[in-house]
Amino acid sequence: MRVLSFLIPVVLWAQADPAVRRCTVEGVVVQEMGGEALRQVEIGLVPVRERKPGQPAPAAIGVYSDSNGHFRIPELEPGVYRVRLRKEGFSPTLPSGTIVLPKLEPGQELGNLKFTMAPQAVLGGRVLDDNGDPAANASVGLIRTRSVRGRPVLNDFGGVATTDDRGVFRMAGIDPGRYLLSVDDLPSRDIVFPAGGGMTAYVTTYYPGVSDPAQAQTLEVGRGMVETGLEIRLLREAVFPVSGRAVDANGVGLANFVVTARRVRSGPTMYLGGSPRRFSDGVFSLPGLRAGTWILEAKTAGLSAQGPRGVAMAEIQVGGGALDDVVLRTMPAQQVNGTAVLEGAGGMTPDWAQVGISVLEVEGGFGGRGAAPDASGAFAMPIHGAGKAWVHVTGIPAAGTYLAQMLVGGQDVTSQELDIPAGGLAPLRLVFRPGAATLTGRAETADPNVLAGRPVISLWPAEAGQRDGRAAVTGRFQADGTFTITDIRPGEYLVYAGFGYEPGPFGSQAPPEDLESRSTRVKLAPGSTQAIQIKLPVQGGLR
Repeated sequence: MRVLSFLIPVVLWAQADPAVRRCTVEGVVVQEMGGEALRQVEIGLVPVRERKPGQPAPAAIGVYSDSNGHFRIPELEPGVYRVRLRKEGFSPTLPSGTIVLPKLEPGQELGNLKFTMAPQAVLGGRVLDDNGDPAANASVGLIRTRSVRGRPVLNDFGGVATTDDRGVFRMAGIDPGRYLLSVDDLPSRDIVFPAGGGMTAYVTTYYPGVSDPAQAQTLEVGRGMVETGLEIRLLREAVFPVSGRAVDANGVGLANFVVTARRVRSGPTMYLGGSPRRFSDGVFSLPGLRAGTWILEAKTAGLSAQGPRGVAMAEIQVGGGALDDVVLRTMPAQQVNGTAVLEGAGGMTPDWAQVGISVLEVEGGFGGRGAAPDASGAFAMPIHGAGKAWVHVTGIPAAGTYLAQMLVGGQDVTSQELDIPAGGLAPLRLVFRPGAATLTGRAETADPNVLAGRPVISLWPAEAGQRDGRAAVTGRFQADGTFTITDIRPGEYLVYAGFGYEPGPFGSQAPPEDLESRSTRVKLAPGSTQAIQIKLPVQGGLR
């Protein structure tokens, strides 16, 4: 058995503090089905501890399992460790997230551990062109289907492959999930073929042979699944050339830019051609887009796609013939103005510096920096562009308060999708009120040491169309297994607890896939305090 060369050597770890009695962890790694030993599994232990700002993440220490699946890691400092398992073609059986070991006390020898792993899935098949001949060098993608606020999201890739000269592809190392299988003949993307007075071109094709992802067949991929008989025939559909100009707010043509095209609500952004096409002097031309609603974006070189000032865009309708006068214009600067008020709070003084307001675009392509109300509650949020968005509010002006209403022109649009026009949105009125709810509880777990792994509690709106990780309410268990989450907007929620999953502005935006099946439903009345017991999931892979 050999120590992982890229992890901290055991001997150096031991030199940290000779006076501390060291610990040992020992066990085996086996296959989930059948229990056969797994050799050459990389077992890494990562210390779980609070980090101070600027402090680097703790390094792991570990070994490879031997021919009998056995491993032994000596000279460990006391504490709590998270387990990391890696082996090509296998994945840990972790339906609930991370494995966290019970806390190691000084001198403890933790043995008889059994970690389980399962073979990852394999998908393969053939890609044919519209004549039935093998399509070589076609790009095959496995796209995980997720949902954010009730909308399908198709940009989480689960695997990619390229067909060989026989049109054959194979993808291994696929984790369980629901996927769409797509094929794109990138070398032919910018080639058009005359057909009866019009033009045709190869388009992105989804299994079993459709161009609209909404009509594609979802593949349910299970652990160890092997399916190599998939066949997709590339579609060639009518396309229409699109050309025009990309200009800034003053009408001056952009220099050195690329153009991308995205079907509205129908998948990820794509380049036209096998690689980004660069244009200059404000003029661009695309060989052809199929019928439908598209969003075209011109991004100037050297600027991030997330930088709204560097993007010129337009939404176009394709299908009635060639478009030769499209103008992609740098998105206009405007402001979302409004006022935040605290009603019914008596003499309570609001601290508006604790409240943040931002715009979250639905389709991408525009947005702006967040804002905070001034001392009077007024705010002005600069944004660039127009389109469908949500206004996202974080924080509260005083303890025990919550955002009760978000009004536009007297209409309550809380948690609703807004259509922000180029001419500007009517002033917002954010109404906060006292009477926030509190949720307390205790974990049902036989092993309190598991709590040292810092499992996360998240509250998701019961209504699927409002679920977004950036708006989820989160908390953590205390060492005694209790938790308290305050200042919750009254309503109905699904309460979820798990390891290794934390939603938020910089974390996952999609709810966990097993939210519906493994959550506790609660209904929180204004000003109420409700107590629940919540069962922590069994840590998959740890026996």
